[in-house]
Amino acid sequence: MPQELVSFSIAGLRQKVQKTLFSPVASVFINRLPNRFYLGHIPQLSIALTRICNADCVFCSYQFLERDQRKHMTDDVFQKVVDGLRRYRIHSVQLSPNLGEPTLSPNFIRRVRAIRAAGVRRIDVTTNATFLHKVGIEDFLDDAGPDVIKISFPGFNKEMYERVFRYKDYPRVRENILQLLRLNAKRRKPKSIYMLLRGDIPMEEQMRFPEMIEAKGLVTAVATMVEVDSWNGKITQEMLTGNLKLVSHPPLIQNRPCQLLRELTVYPDGSLHGCSCRNTDLDPDLSLGNLLEDDLMQAYQRLNPVYDRWKQGQFPKICQACNMYTDPAYGFLGHLRQRAEHMFSR
Repeated sequence: MPQELVSFSIAGLRQKVQKTLFSPVASVFINRLPNRFYLGHIPQLSIALTRICNADCVFCSYQFLERDQRKHMTDDVFQKVVDGLRRYRIHSVQLSPNLGEPTLSPNFIRRVRAIRAAGVRRIDVTTNATFLHKVGIEDFLDDAGPDVIKISFPGFNKEMYERVFRYKDYPRVRENILQLLRLNAKRRKPKSIYMLLRGDIPMEEQMRFPEMIEAKGLVTAVATMVEVDSWNGKITQEMLTGNLKLVSHPPLIQNRPCQLLRELTVYPDGSLHGCSCRNTDLDPDLSLGNLLEDDLMQAYQRLNPVYDRWKQGQFPKICQACNMYTDPAYGFLGHLRQRAEHMFSR
């Protein structure tokens, strides 16, 4: 299986994008695109099957999430999700919006299969691998299961794992990850698996662990997190361990609303919000309705005034302190492809 090692730098990625994509001509063109170009259809739905997590990572704002927000998605909300996926021919689903470990959701495999049966072609999940043995690794790797699996993990070292994730079952998690990778490698068509290393020691040391040497040959790619964001000021440098460092705050481009805004997210209670990334406190500026009462597309269209205000320099409160601004020009070609696929799937 092909694999590569990626040292993931948010600041470095921004610089690379700006150098390779943004000629003056391209910038002028993209700046003038109407809202309907981005909001004409729902390219991906982010589904929070749960907002409960069993880890307590030093770099994550889950530790600050209010208790009444820590809940699983109800059956009636989930059925509305499935209905919306089918009705609007949404082909891509992301099961890991901001906070929560998706595999903790009751009936996780059954729900993933229901999402697949609704016509979804790509299911993307990020997991800490703590619960894979309960979910069933073979079922997880089934054809109806997730297509893209991202493993969030500090690295194969017990002390570092407990220091960064503050979770005590390292031997089980280690075994879950290795078993997942080994079984996937035996599949006729292996799934795409990425390791997102959140360790607090230098990358070179992480790569020397015996388990990591094996894992590198079984994954699609390994990305080491060399920077973390502040989750809108909640995480401070003093809270981080070892080599973990906070990333700098990027400037917001007024003419181009953040690409992450249009990642429509359904939360366990049915509430709909823009941005699946750092909108953990559910900013009222990005509140779009509730799936139990509102049509999915009608709710999505409520992003139009958000876009209009952004272009006037009135940024949502959550965005003003966010470290994760993503220029939509970066995904411009991918969005064109999604639009074409949606049109020809009718």
